[in-house]
Amino acid sequence: MIPPSQNLNFDQPPAKSEDVDWEAAWQSLYRHRWLILTLTGVAFCSSTLLTALLPNLYTAQASILVERVNETPLHFKEILFPIGEQGAGYYETKVALLKSRPILGQTINRLNLIEHYHKRDHRVKDMQDAVKVLQKNVHANVLGRTQIIKVAVKDTDPKMAADIANTLSENFVREAWRERFFISDQLLKWFPDEAGTLQKNSPIQQLRTLHTDELVTSLPSVMQDPVLNGIKQDRMKVDAEIREFSRRYTEEHPKMKELRARANYLESEIKAQIEKIIGGLKAGLAGQFGVNNIKIVENATAPTTPSSPKRLRIILSCTVLILALSAWLAIFLEYLNHHVRTEEDVKRLGLSFLGYLPRVTGLETASNGKSLSEVVDSEARLADDVMNIRTALLFSMPAERGKLIMCTSSVPGEGKTTIAGLLGISLAESGFRVLLVDADMRNSSLHKMFKLENQEGLSACLAGTLQVKDAIQVLDQYPSLHVLPAGKRPPNPAVLLGSLTMGKLIEEVAGEYDKIIFDVPPILHIADAFILAERMHGAVLVFEAGKVHQTIGKKLIEKVSAVHGILIGAIINRADFQNLDYQVYQHYHQYQKYYHSTVGNAN
Repeated sequence: MIPPSQNLNFDQPPAKSEDVDWEAAWQSLYRHRWLILTLTGVAFCSSTLLTALLPNLYTAQASILVERVNETPLHFKEILFPIGEQGAGYYETKVALLKSRPILGQTINRLNLIEHYHKRDHRVKDMQDAVKVLQKNVHANVLGRTQIIKVAVKDTDPKMAADIANTLSENFVREAWRERFFISDQLLKWFPDEAGTLQKNSPIQQLRTLHTDELVTSLPSVMQDPVLNGIKQDRMKVDAEIREFSRRYTEEHPKMKELRARANYLESEIKAQIEKIIGGLKAGLAGQFGVNNIKIVENATAPTTPSSPKRLRIILSCTVLILALSAWLAIFLEYLNHHVRTEEDVKRLGLSFLGYLPRVTGLETASNGKSLSEVVDSEARLADDVMNIRTALLFSMPAERGKLIMCTSSVPGEGKTTIAGLLGISLAESGFRVLLVDADMRNSSLHKMFKLENQEGLSACLAGTLQVKDAIQVLDQYPSLHVLPAGKRPPNPAVLLGSLTMGKLIEEVAGEYDKIIFDVPPILHIADAFILAERMHGAVLVFEAGKVHQTIGKKLIEKVSAVHGILIGAIINRADFQNLDYQVYQHYHQYQKYYHSTVGNAN
């Protein structure tokens, strides 16, 4: 007996590294490709439908120039200009002021936006609701390193978008005028009793009360005016001539009258020039009080094309996002799925992989009156797959200890009986004398596969009521393939299989056949297979693809090893080649195409 530690496992894979297995990830994506394509298709259709239902939004833009104000030479600059106006946050303050509630409220009132927004959304009922909506649709920012603020307004109506942008800009400019006098107004409110004094003593009021006297002539603007100084020099010359001629002539003399007229004319010119200088000072001072550094440089026009939604971008973003998420989901599901499905799963259990067997309609039962042998003859592809499994089986066992083979599974319904029958047919076709023994006396079905009688069989032989040679049935189509059916169900199958009679039966038939294949009950919850495992040269495990968890497979291996059984390898039954890894499917598909085209040309 070969110890369990010597289980034949010629294609055991090397230990895997901790690096990312990109091939395994690709295989996971390929196996779940329909899930990925379905989710991606649903995302594409849903995003297309939703974006089609979204309303078009139009964006109108206006430009506002906001210049920094130079410092004034007046002593009252704290009143005229806020101290922080020239700081780093100057333009951020202007943008915040542009979107403030007072300016937005003025815009809403002028354009009756409450009614406009209420038509689009019935939840908008008052000023507060309209302000919230407008704040979401107004975007203002400083254009690069310039002094221009761009005001962008979105709305479903392109003309209304332009009207809102223009009205908002106008209100902002108008508010800037009021902002210039913000501190002065506050001072008048805080000190109402001193308001008259402040106004009376203000520079502009003092200029208004000036007269042409010594105070006026002492003003720097008057004293340094070149025109006025030229007139004064002419006047001084005329006065000197008057004094000189007055010594010789009376006032009635023509020369004296001419000089007096000239003096009066120069005096009027001096007064006119002084009034002109004072008027300029008043106008300049008034300008300092009323200067405004904000103006609209570009009004908004109604846009002709919608700015949002970006339907194509939304559709592509949603589709790509769901594609990535579905791919991640596929890999995650593959990570959670530890069922025996592929060759790699079998190798993880420490078993040799003998091959795949595809799902074939009518293979498990006598379909349309056909026996198992007739189904195999009509399915050339199936015959080739079984031949590959047969070859792997023969090379996995030494010739001197490869006669007694047990075929079992972990749970019922995995196709162990079908596999046993197919192996028997394939071995018989290759020249071996083969005996198929239906040792599953609890639920016998091997006789159904070959359309045989089951009145007498193994149970009667073990009970001593029938000779083995009388219970064995020969197939007409395969003369070298004999079948020993299970017979009637006994009350104690496990006792019969573990009896000395069973050992004698095996010794009796071992000399007559090259290969003896036992179809035994599932191994997980029934002890029959463990009883026979020690008498066998090797056991073949059959896994239906994706039905049994790898944890169960490991427990089965431990149990077989515990009774000193030999595990030859495992077969994946009912494999879906399209859900296997891409390379296996490609090779299988190319084989199918080549085989059928060859058969077609031959016919």
